[in-house]
This record gives sequence, C-alpha cells and structure tokens, in this order.
Amino acid sequence: MQRMLITPSRSQKLYFRYLDSIHAALVEGLVETGIPGELIVGRTAHPWTFACLGWTRRGGQRFVSKLIVSSPSEIISEGLKKIDPANIKKASVNGDLIDLHGANIHHDNHIPLHGTQELCVVFPGRFALALPKKICSKTKYARSSSDIDFTEAIKAGLDRRAGRTLDLQITIDPLSLAIEGTAIPVALRKSGKQRILVPTFNMPVTLRGNPDDIMWAFHAGFGAKTRQGLGCPTLTK
Repeated sequence: MQRMLITPSRSQKLYFRYLDSIHAALVEGLVETGIPGELIVGRTAHPWTFACLGWTRRGGQRFVSKLIVSSPSEIISEGLKKIDPANIKKASVNGDLIDLHGANIHHDNHIPLHGTQELCVVFPGRFALALPKKICSKTKYARSSSDIDFTEAIKAGLDRRAGRTLDLQITIDPLSLAIEGTAIPVALRKSGKQRILVPTFNMPVTLRGNPDDIMWAFHAGFGAKTRQGLGCPTLTK
C-alpha cells in the first residue's frame, strides 16, 4: 500500500476545472512507470484514488496546492514509488493544462497507525454514491441522504472493489447526515459543450473492524468514481 503527496513547485500555479484532467495526467505518469494501462483504467483496473487539496475560484476554476494519490494495490503502489513528476502531464481538449514537472513527491505519513481498529475520516475531494441498478438502469448518483442508505452503499462498494467481504462496520452520525446530506455538484469532465457534474458529499465516516481491512479501505477510497478523484479520505486530525 502506498499513499503519496505531490506538491507543485513554488514557480508552478496548477489550476484545473475538471477532475478528469488530473486523472488523465496521473494515468500518464503511472503508465510511464511500466504499469499496463488496463490495470490503471477500465473494468480490470486495480483500486486507487486521489484528492486535490486547494481552493476554488468563482466560476469553478480550482487551484491545487497538493495532490494525494493512494492505492492498496501492490502494482499501483510500486508505480507510485517510481513515478516521475515530469511525466504527470496532460493538455486536455477541455482547456485544462496539467504539468507537474518539478513537483515534489514524498510519502504521506498522515495515515492510520498499524493495528487501528476504529477510524474516523473526512473527504477533501468529497465522495459520490451510485444508486443501485435495481433503482435505476442507468448509472445515477444519490443527491441526498434520503435516496440511499449511505453506510450500506459505502460498505457494498468497498466489498465489491476488494473482491471479498471486508470485516468492517461503517457508521455515520445522524446529525452529519441531516446537516451534510444534500449533494454539492463537482465537475467531473466535459462532453462537447456540456459539463458533466456528479453529486457529492463530505461528512465524517467512522470505520470499525479488522485493522488490515481498515488500512485497505483508507488507501482504496470510498464510494463511486474513486479513480476519478472522489472518495479519497483523510484523517480527521
């Protein structure tokens, strides 16, 4: 498992409008480490996630002060150890220009202690939850806490991505659900002239259970679109 912090150099001013642009740049960097593309994107991809830390300008342009990139996969983790910031770049047709040449990369030590059996996390990049297919044939996302059981959806997503039933209990304080239970849209990508927005949330989520499974979930990310920059957790303190 690896969790890395990527900090642009002082001379760089990294802005973007669509998470897909950051995702594409990270994919370029990971592919250059020798990882097969099908293990990074698509149905056969291994779990990984990232979050952009920074702030948003009026109009939706976002400034990146740091990137967190995380994965429980041994193959992706080896790539993260070797990734060259000069290869994390993408000129997108949506107008975003991502170039992390000269950025500093180091291990993120702000992770759970080994043996942790209970952990509370929040989400700097927010998280999204897909509605079950039995509710909707096309992929749609929860827009409020009344649409879906958040704890069940988070647990089911983690189990599916792990390929097994994790020994975890997920809980969310009812007050957090009441206060933060209305989605805020995040710009995922651009299709033609249309901005593709995903409803997202940020609230404290508590995990209890097997320490190894807690560590796996922390590195894998929560909810939907984790490889596209949603659901990457951080410790509350």
